Amino acid sequence: MPVEFENIVVDDFSTFQPGRVAPHVKIEQLLTQIGGGGSDGTTFKKRILKAAGWSYPSIHGYAKNPQQAVAAFNCVRDVINGLDDKAEMAAKLEAAFEREREEA
Repeated sequence: MPVEFENIVVDDFSTFQPGRVAPHVKIEQLLTQIGGGGSDGTTFKKRILKAAGWSYPSIHGYAKNPQQAVAAFNCVRDVINGLDDKAEMAAKLEAAFEREREEA
């Protein structure tokens, strides 16, 4: 079944709604899975988020710079929405990452 993440908004980083997992948390979890889980998955997630525009270290919370976090997560969301195969997601994310690296 294809993934469909809702649009990430600034309030997602600073509010809590019981029974709702914020879409950026779901995207982080998926990126970690796509990257192979464990430390490999975490490294993959960090690399993709950096390529998507998040320029802060992992210790820096998203709520400190929510506009940049929104832009980065929505960039990732735009790449993976509608896909259902993790290998295809990884390939598309890697392609987006390569483009970002080439443009830098």
